[in-house]
Amino acid sequence: MSWTCTLCNQHPNDFRIHVSSFPDSYNQLDPITIIVIIVICILAVASTKGSSRLNYIAYIFHVAIILFIVIAGLTKANPKNFTPFAPYGPCGIFVASSILFFAYVGFDAISTMAKETKNPPKDIPIGLVGSMVITTLAYCTFAVTLCLMQPYQQIDEDAPFSVAFEAVGWGWAKYIVAVGAIKGMTTVLLVNFVGQARYLMHIARTHMISPWFTKVHERTCTPVNATATMLAATAIIVFFTSLGILSNLLSISTLFIFMLVTIGLIVRRNYVRQPLYTGAQATAGLAWWYPIPYGFSQL
Repeated sequence: MSWTCTLCNQHPNDFRIHVSSFPDSYNQLDPITIIVIIVICILAVASTKGSSRLNYIAYIFHVAIILFIVIAGLTKANPKNFTPFAPYGPCGIFVASSILFFAYVGFDAISTMAKETKNPPKDIPIGLVGSMVITTLAYCTFAVTLCLMQPYQQIDEDAPFSVAFEAVGWGWAKYIVAVGAIKGMTTVLLVNFVGQARYLMHIARTHMISPWFTKVHERTCTPVNATATMLAATAIIVFFTSLGILSNLLSISTLFIFMLVTIGLIVRRNYVRQPLYTGAQATAGLAWWYPIPYGFSQL
């Protein structure tokens, strides 16, 4: 929303609907975000391959914007802005890291595409590790560039680079930054919708939730019901909730989920699958499998 307002030379709150009867951080309704989410959902349902091709084209454009921001920003760098280097000390670094954790949400979505890749054992690890390394380097480069352009006290929370370029006398550059930011957020939403919808579909196939979520569109072969559900849930939340609350909630929930997955992997490595029925019973179709502790499999 803030980047759209930058393109229109408006404040972010100018495009929001203020409801005074709602509590703070939930009283700024955001209709433009709902429209964006609907468009992204339609793209996610239309075609997985089409979404991937759209991302390829968008990433080429995005790389050009990133290079422009870094190179142009460093030409306006002032090393004095790095003093003090850590104004809030180690505590501030850890607090910022905990909030920034949501930036790494989405890498897990790559693993959900295993059935739609040509060589999953090779492609999935390359996609996970490669994207994480590139993203980490990009975040660090952006942070250094922004801090060199403007003192930390003057950095704008809603549109940091746009305001920074305007402060150094390059007001025209903020429009390029805003276009790149809008493009980046839309592609991130597209990737998240694709990944999260497949999460729901896989969970439904294990009968942990309704089989209704396993429905796949006949023409596009995409999980249409799961994607539509993700659209509705996301739209309701972002329509009311401020970005600060969403970032904190997303970070702690993602960290908790990753912890549970890690614990589950540790438990799973100590279990093996043994046939419950063998011989004639297995031939008759009764060869159900059940997990038993690894140590007992040797008895």
